[in-house]
Amino acid sequence: MPGTANVQSRIARIEKLSNLAVWFETESPEWLKWWKTLSAADPLPNGTIPDTDPETLSAHIGRISKSLGEAEPFRLGAEAMRAAWKQGIAARKIEKELERRQAIADALTPLKSLGNMAEAQARDALNDLSSRIGQIHSANYLSDTLKFDSATLEKKAGLVVRGQLGTEIRIDATLVANTSWIRGILWAFIFALREEAVEQAGLDAFPLMVLDDPQQTFDTVHRHRWAEYIGKLQAKAPGVQIILSSYDEQFLSFLGVDGVTGRKALIASAGPELGHIGVFEGDSLTGGGSVYRKKRRRRPHRIIWPQSGYMSKACLNSCCGARIPTFQPSF
Repeated sequence: MPGTANVQSRIARIEKLSNLAVWFETESPEWLKWWKTLSAADPLPNGTIPDTDPETLSAHIGRISKSLGEAEPFRLGAEAMRAAWKQGIAARKIEKELERRQAIADALTPLKSLGNMAEAQARDALNDLSSRIGQIHSANYLSDTLKFDSATLEKKAGLVVRGQLGTEIRIDATLVANTSWIRGILWAFIFALREEAVEQAGLDAFPLMVLDDPQQTFDTVHRHRWAEYIGKLQAKAPGVQIILSSYDEQFLSFLGVDGVTGRKALIASAGPELGHIGVFEGDSLTGGGSVYRKKRRRRPHRIIWPQSGYMSKACLNSCCGARIPTFQPSF
């Protein structure tokens, strides 16, 4: 029956508890003696734990604590040595980088005087070129009042171009000269520098000049005079190969009148119509150039090719989609 089974289960539990209590009363003195022997020990008068055989648990724990306390300085020393090792590696990398930079600085030391040397060379070159610049400028630029006197390179002021008013007054030309006069000095300097280089070398190793709108800021008279000078450069022996580009149709006509010979072409920048730079040469294209000029909103840049010049093979498309044949100029 369920009630009887429940009563029997409770009686069994009570019997187990009774047996456990009897075991505890019988065995507890021995167990407590063993535990006291293992874990506890009375300290000596000096506070130390006496040595016993076997050693008690508390004595063992105390001995370990004492050892750990005595080893603490060594632990801190080991940590400091590890940190010092890492910092030493980083410091050595920095030291190597400093040594490399110092080696570079030592190698560049002789170049410290290069600036002064280059400045001295430029100053001497300007002094030597002053007379040649004056000759070219006076031959191609008409001026009744202001004449070119000299060009010098000064430490504080830099490049100083001096002009002469009358016979006695010398003045900084940039203070009184117009843009056209100053630009004439620049072109005269370029031509004088080339003449000096050819004269010192004894030959013209690279007889080529590329000029982009050299006529800017000049009036009609001076455009004629500079066009004549360019024509002389091309005509004299040995001649100079000249590639000149300009938007100025009048100046291009002056070049032809003043003796510059060569082939004419139109050059157009890369755009959606072509996809690349286009060079339209009238001698090699039949009608394509005129069609292109009508379609372009912006006036094409005209370029003069010298008689002895070289034009690369090109394949051009007109803006209207017509295919312009590949051309190869013959010389």
